[in-house]
Amino acid sequence: MIAREFGGDRARAGRACAARVARALGVGRRAGWTREERRALDGLGLVAALVPDLAAWPAGDRRALAAVLRAKGSGSERRYTRLLDGHRRLRRSLETLVRAARRAVP
Repeated sequence: MIAREFGGDRARAGRACAARVARALGVGRRAGWTREERRALDGLGLVAALVPDLAAWPAGDRRALAAVLRAKGSGSERRYTRLLDGHRRLRRSLETLVRAARRAVP
């Protein structure tokens, strides 16, 4: 995706994907987010942007993913891993992506 859509520019891809994910999650410009939380979204947004139906998730699941992303930037790995581990819809979506990627490899 980074090579195809962004000419290999990871920083540009991170910003674009973070903006796309933020819109899908309904978190807007993230003015209330700390710098570390925004940095976490820039990094993890690359993965979250691969979820094709993210914007169609129920509001509770989207809020929960926003909480995961913020926790990643909070400095509390315990809270982050607990929230990440508890997000079933995200796990199912990522498993589906991995299965599709494996099928695509000859």
